Amino acid sequence: MSKSDKGVVVKGRERKVVGVLAGLGSVDWWKWSFLFLVFGVAGWIFETVAIVVTDQELMVRGLIFVTEGGMVWGMPILVMYGIGGVILMWMGRILGKTWQVFWLGGVVAMTIFELVVSYLMEWLTGYMYWVYRTPLNFQGRISVLSSVAWGVLAVLVVKWLGPKMEGMYEKVAKRRYFKLVVVVLLAWTAICVGVREGTNMGLIGG
Repeated sequence: MSKSDKGVVVKGRERKVVGVLAGLGSVDWWKWSFLFLVFGVAGWIFETVAIVVTDQELMVRGLIFVTEGGMVWGMPILVMYGIGGVILMWMGRILGKTWQVFWLGGVVAMTIFELVVSYLMEWLTGYMYWVYRTPLNFQGRISVLSSVAWGVLAVLVVKWLGPKMEGMYEKVAKRRYFKLVVVVLLAWTAICVGVREGTNMGLIGG
């Protein structure tokens, strides 16, 4: 390859990098932060209600903490649902418009996401955050049933829930203290995550 050819390749790569950075600059980070919080809280409500219905038991889930004195504090959110919802929304912008494509995309993308997160969190904390006991599961980290459910959730998010949440965002984003509330909630969520991980790793008494 000649020097001129190398120069063309380098300039081409530079243009791609600039294009990616420009694309990131055009992203509405406030909207995606809002959607992360909404999906995370919705996931917490869903799992809490599901466990109450199926097991007749109220479990402390997500970033909710109960002190020895009985004081309850934290954030009613499941971070995985927040990230998962955002991934599904982005996926909906990339894939086609048929529900079959959304379902299959949700099955593949979220199963990989769930498996990677499971290994990562166990490596970081030595603790498995969920264990599937249904048939056809892999090490309790993923299962056929959960993958199918992720596919259904992908269709619901992209076709129904996502557009409603975006409509809600357009309304609340005009409120005076919207950005301040989002920043405070994200910061508080990060603090709660730190406490949860510190507790699981034995760095914080729990």
